[in-house]
Amino acid sequence: MAPEGATITITLYLPRWFEDDTLGLRSVSRSVASDDLPRSVVQALIRGPTGEERAADFEYPFDPRIRVVALRVDGARAAVELSEELQRVMGRPYSELAYWSLVYSLTEVPGIERVGLEQSGQPLPTIGYPPVAIAPAAGRDSAPDWVSPR
Repeated sequence: MAPEGATITITLYLPRWFEDDTLGLRSVSRSVASDDLPRSVVQALIRGPTGEERAADFEYPFDPRIRVVALRVDGARAAVELSEELQRVMGRPYSELAYWSLVYSLTEVPGIERVGLEQSGQPLPTIGYPPVAIAPAAGRDSAPDWVSPR
């Protein structure tokens, strides 16, 4: 177990507008608390891009007011429940990118291979508006090609 207050550098995947006017994912590095790494990753993702990253066209994947309601790791699967502000994710392909930013970021944590969103302990079937169908647990191998970070 890491000492209290210890940090680790992790990779997050944030939505970003690219030079060709397409929206995709790109990695950034963050220093986060190492004592509950999965929760630290999700909280860093919610905090979103730094000022410098926003100037470089990185976007917030989620409403910064979202809270982590529950997060548990069962074997290689992480189950994440976020507060109701999750429903403020709107538009396609943005809703999909927000979801895949969570999947790609959490699968950076050693041992986590699949990620599911839940509500009241049940798999969340869709995200955003218009609703985008999501799997009960997805890994990088199930991401569509256009989502692959660049």
